[in-house]
Amino acid sequence: MRNDLHIRLGTDLRKQLEAMRLKRKGITLNALCTSIITDYINGNDQSKRDALILKGIERLERRMISLDKKNEILAEMIAVYVRVFLTNVPPVEEGQRTLAISLGNTRFDAFIKQVSKKFNYGGSFFAQMLDQNFKADDFKIPEQEDLSDPTENTGDNGKLK
Repeated sequence: MRNDLHIRLGTDLRKQLEAMRLKRKGITLNALCTSIITDYINGNDQSKRDALILKGIERLERRMISLDKKNEILAEMIAVYVRVFLTNVPPVEEGQRTLAISLGNTRFDAFIKQVSKKFNYGGSFFAQMLDQNFKADDFKIPEQEDLSDPTENTGDNGKLK
């Protein structure tokens, strides 16, 4: 059964409805208004879009937290390497400096070639190191309730536990 409802619309709203009707060929003004009112009452259109956008943002936030953890580990690895290197490598004697610079340049070029080879042909030394030395749970993307306290996995000094 159909109940008639008569409403008065302003001219601007009427023009907007007509424009929407013209974009959707083959639909009557009555069907368009019924669809709009139904969507508004049920909250279908906008709330679904909002939920999808919010879900995507939350997923991106969880990935960012995971990347932050990985970057913190990488930065700590570099810091430890530099500290060990600087404390264990003796200074170069004055007479051997040119030879050391030449050897350093050669070694650096070899290092850059190895890094480019890894990037060009796939595989990652860092990913292999993480797989061998850390549990998968260390990098598990936290659920939404874990997002409330981002310092939860850090100690007093801000470093990972």
